Amino acid sequence: MHLLYASRTGEFELSGRRSEFAMLADLLKTGSGEIVLEPVADPRPYDGALERLVVRAAGELLVSLRAEPVSGVLEFVGGAKYLALLGENFESFAVESAGPGDNFHLEYYEGHFYLAADSVPLVVAMIG
Repeated sequence: MHLLYASRTGEFELSGRRSEFAMLADLLKTGSGEIVLEPVADPRPYDGALERLVVRAAGELLVSLRAEPVSGVLEFVGGAKYLALLGENFESFAVESAGPGDNFHLEYYEGHFYLAADSVPLVVAMIG
């Protein structure tokens, strides 16, 4: 699993295999945990790669996707029920994806039912 970012656009892309997305789904549904990501030697056309995904339950808040390229971390922080909803999305993607190249977008819009307004946009892509 890799997490790449583009400094200029603020875009992030999380790419992985079915088993890796299933593992992330489990962490989101339990509300805590961490995944150490595979190192990326050459992130082009992106500017860099993050090193870890962290899931942390916090009150009843909507889920905030917080990226810290300097520390190499993307955090999923929010209330347990909202993290679980996001986990269900990742679980469905892991099971129902058409395969390599399939993707979905996590991006806040006004009235989003589980994402907070301060979330970074994330493209989630299947690679195997």
